[in-house]
Amino acid sequence: MPTEIEWKKLVQKGEVKPSPRSGHTLNWIGGQNYMLYGGIEEQIDTSSKDDGLKKKIAPNTDLYLMKLAPNECTWTKENANGDHKPLGRSQHVAVTTPGGDRADRVFVFGGHHSPQVRLNDTWFLHIKDLEWRRVGEDPDNMANAASTIGAPAPRANMGCCLYEGKIYI
Repeated sequence: MPTEIEWKKLVQKGEVKPSPRSGHTLNWIGGQNYMLYGGIEEQIDTSSKDDGLKKKIAPNTDLYLMKLAPNECTWTKENANGDHKPLGRSQHVAVTTPGGDRADRVFVFGGHHSPQVRLNDTWFLHIKDLEWRRVGEDPDNMANAASTIGAPAPRANMGCCLYEGKIYI
């Protein structure tokens, strides 16, 4: 007989918790640790010239680490390093690459930067030093153009997996 599955609401701790969002990724990075990246959320529109506060829905580059315990999770917001960093995105893919008993890097590809702009840039976040590294020298692709490094065409809402040392999109 299969084990019964039961949903349980966890107590969330941490000085800063992720805001409500969608289109983000959450990846296991070792032990009881997970990394949340990106997504779209409601933000205050500072470009508005009105006196009232206007809100907009936009992608972000938020990076949170979560430590999971049996009845709670603890969030910490992190700032990643790197000479270049990815554009804000949602509906991208992210998969961890092995490094022994924990993940060594997180691979990030594609997604939406806006409703009109799909991305096909490729990034690795090195977990130990939280440093972003772009694969290839393509500039930020805001025109839904083909990649010069042979990456798939710009896309969002796709699937991704790691199998026998290769990442499949």
